[in-house]
Amino acid sequence: MKKRVAIIGSDLSQELFDKNKQKSEEDFEIVLYRKNLSFISLMSKAVEYDYKKLDKELSPDDARQMLDELDKDSLSALIAVQPDILILDFYGDVFNGVIETQEGSFLTNSFKKLKGAYPLSDIKIKRQMSSNQSVQEFLAYSSIWCQSLNRFIEFIQCFLPETLVLVNTINFLEETKRKNNASQVWQRFNEYAQKKVFQSLMIAS
Repeated sequence: MKKRVAIIGSDLSQELFDKNKQKSEEDFEIVLYRKNLSFISLMSKAVEYDYKKLDKELSPDDARQMLDELDKDSLSALIAVQPDILILDFYGDVFNGVIETQEGSFLTNSFKKLKGAYPLSDIKIKRQMSSNQSVQEFLAYSSIWCQSLNRFIEFIQCFLPETLVLVNTINFLEETKRKNNASQVWQRFNEYAQKKVFQSLMIAS
């Protein structure tokens, strides 16, 4: 029987299955993929919007990604698909950051033409936050990120106790051949997430 796999991360995690596609198709089935989604956005409240004002020029993939951000349905989708394996990576948090709305929700800052993507006439932006521009920004961002990841792990413990959670600890320095703020942030997020996942396994056992 195929293992059912969910991915909350990036193409860097999906590519793990593409590298040996024939064997992957025999052994695994990807039942959910949320691309470049910040965990801060994942765990925040849904955003009210008028669908008639959404950018009609977006590709189907971008439109689906944007609606994932606005509707915040990823948690209910995870419950519905009941994956055997859940793979996480933190590309969205490291490279995109988030925008905070006046209503206190968050959206991943993943669209180059932000004003054309989100219906900003309805969604009022309070601030933009990044994880890798400065120490001060990292501290503010990582504080919210850690709280969000903690709540996500609690959600998994409650609703998906049989799901195996794996953190894709991508070696960003090796991938890019350069050391910068992003590589250090990614490493710290990986270390924190692995610690939380391990603790959840200990509690479950």
